[in-house]
Order: sequence, then C-alpha cells, then structure tokens
Amino acid sequence: MNRLIPILLMIFMVFGVVTYLLHRFFQKRLWIKYTPALAAIIACFYQVVMIRTGQHTGFEDLARILMGIMLFSGFLGSLTAGLILDFLKRKGMNKKINGI
Repeated sequence: MNRLIPILLMIFMVFGVVTYLLHRFFQKRLWIKYTPALAAIIACFYQVVMIRTGQHTGFEDLARILMGIMLFSGFLGSLTAGLILDFLKRKGMNKKINGI
C-alpha cells in the first residue's frame, strides 16, 4: 500500500501533463484535451467488465482491479487538469498559462 499511493499520484500527474500539452498544441479544438480522460475511463470500464466475464487464471482478477484503479486515477488527473484549464481560460488567464 505504501507504493500504490505514489504510483497513483504519478499517473495522476502524467495524465495531467498530457492534458496540458494537448491544450497547448490544440487550442482551437477544446475537446481534444479531454481525449486522455475518455480513453482512460473506457479502458477502466473494460477492465471492470473483464473481471466479471471470461476465464480467470491465477491473480488475473487482482491485476485487472489494479489496472482499473490506475486508469481511474489517470481519468481523474486528466479531467481535473482539463477543467482547471477551461476555468483559467474563461477567467482570461490564458496568456499567463501559454506564456510559460
């Protein structure tokens, strides 16, 4: 458990950085920055569904649960970063964000 929390925080930050980079490169298309969140939540649901179906060998169920938790952490990181960037853009702070 003492290694899981830092891994989840790292995944959270990586997805947030990817969302920020997509925001920087595709400023005209606002929906593109939400694609990592969408991909993560679809993959998370897939992992959860696969737990309930199919053949189960060894610790495969446990591995799928952990992958689902990690993907959900990525979903939260990407969604949080996207919403914060949208909020800052509406407040007119976009020049400060893109001027870095």
